Amino acid sequence: MPFSVTALADAALHQRVLAAAGAHGHRLLVPQGALMGTDALLGWRHMWRDVTIAFRKHPDNIDLGVVGRRADEIRTETVVFDGPVRDIAPLFPRNVNTMVTCALATIGLDRCRAA
Repeated sequence: MPFSVTALADAALHQRVLAAAGAHGHRLLVPQGALMGTDALLGWRHMWRDVTIAFRKHPDNIDLGVVGRRADEIRTETVVFDGPVRDIAPLFPRNVNTMVTCALATIGLDRCRAA
């Protein structure tokens, strides 16, 4: 079980971890963390066509420097990122574990939209 699910957004690392687990007769366990209903999402993953997961956070709780913004300049609800979960993971690795978990449980990191 990885300490940070966000690390699995790195496709090469994800494959190496899966291969190592398989080579030693183990499985890769992904913690559910704050994503309620993960078992249901996983159980119905064959039915999902589109998935979007959105977060609302106070600007002080996000390292906005990565996207060239400052928390003190944001005064209203602002979209900081809109795109594939795989692309947001390296930008905000401490903030998007739940998004990555949702993507892994449903349609994948490249198709699941982070907004």
